[in-house]
Amino acid sequence: MTAFAIPPSTLCEIISGRPDPDGSVYLSVGENCANGMDALLADSGLHLARFTSILDFGCGVGRVIRHVHSLTPAELFGNDINPQLIEWCRLHLPFARFSVSPSVPPLDYDDATFDFIYAFSVFSHLSEPQQHLWLDELRRVLRPHGCLLLTTHGRAYVDVLLESDHARRFADNELVVFNPDYSGFAAHYGECNAFHPEGYLRGAIERRGLEVVSFKPGRLIDREKRIIGQDMWLVRKGN
Repeated sequence: MTAFAIPPSTLCEIISGRPDPDGSVYLSVGENCANGMDALLADSGLHLARFTSILDFGCGVGRVIRHVHSLTPAELFGNDINPQLIEWCRLHLPFARFSVSPSVPPLDYDDATFDFIYAFSVFSHLSEPQQHLWLDELRRVLRPHGCLLLTTHGRAYVDVLLESDHARRFADNELVVFNPDYSGFAAHYGECNAFHPEGYLRGAIERRGLEVVSFKPGRLIDREKRIIGQDMWLVRKGN
């Protein structure tokens, strides 16, 4: 594993929700995300190494992009709503170009800029209106036949975290969102939480003329510690 300085704990806490993150765990989780993403792509006949321009949407302090760097020769870009995190990335991860993202579109990229975009644990922390805005925007900056990978809180989270009335709404194919007023505010990242039924998100994706290439449900890893894998969605844009 490439050696990188560990971000200050205050920055890690914004991402991990813990004031005392274990640096080695932080790095290994990012590496697992990058390798898992590449494996999901490979199952669909795609590989990170074949893309030429990749965007890490909601990059944080580069937990994933630092490992993507070793898997592809593509031009790498990252953005995040928090300017502190982007400043850190610019200082420590010079192989990619980083920019601050607004809370609502547009991004400062031309149409059809990227052939691959990924967003780990971003749509799981957006209000419903922002989710629709950002799906439209990410579609805009994707090239024809480009791919988008999203992760979301799915069924595995519902069984552990949601009370019965919210679980029933989820079962009825309704998006469940807590604290939507905090969506899009860097200082409150993680306080807005969204739970996506498969049918709900599949419909939102397909209404935009996007194709669901692969859907991998998350799984419960450790109930006591509430460690749960997010659902992974691989989506392709048409012409």
